[in-house]
Amino acid sequence: MATSGIFIGWAKPVPYNPYNLSDRKYGSLKVAISGPAANLIIATLIGLFLRFFASTLLSAGFLSAPLIQLLELIVYINIVLAVFNLIPIPPLDGSKVLGDLFPKLYRPLMDLGFIGIIFALFLAFLIIPPLSQTIFHLIVGFSSIF
Repeated sequence: MATSGIFIGWAKPVPYNPYNLSDRKYGSLKVAISGPAANLIIATLIGLFLRFFASTLLSAGFLSAPLIQLLELIVYINIVLAVFNLIPIPPLDGSKVLGDLFPKLYRPLMDLGFIGIIFALFLAFLIIPPLSQTIFHLIVGFSSIF
């Protein structure tokens, strides 16, 4: 991540039983969007804190520069995770969102197979880092790590 601005992690999907959802039509959409939404909420809350209070608290001696950099990294990682998970390629959450909103487009995505994963990695390496940095700068407004 330090050299290219991207990182690859390994996560297991959280299993859930769609038959336990009270909203049968859009329940899986709500489940799929909750992860990226949580990432964006975390990034926004910490990012706005950094935007409005970090310089004041740094000059007053309440925060240190390494702590601010750590908080900036937390914001950036959460933005990258949200954007990556919203890619509409299975098994990412974006495919579930697209499948619930546009069911006719979902079937061709399911047929992509391994090529879909390669396309998602292509996006992760080339498109997501500059997009995430733009979102980062919109939220935080400044940066000591970029």
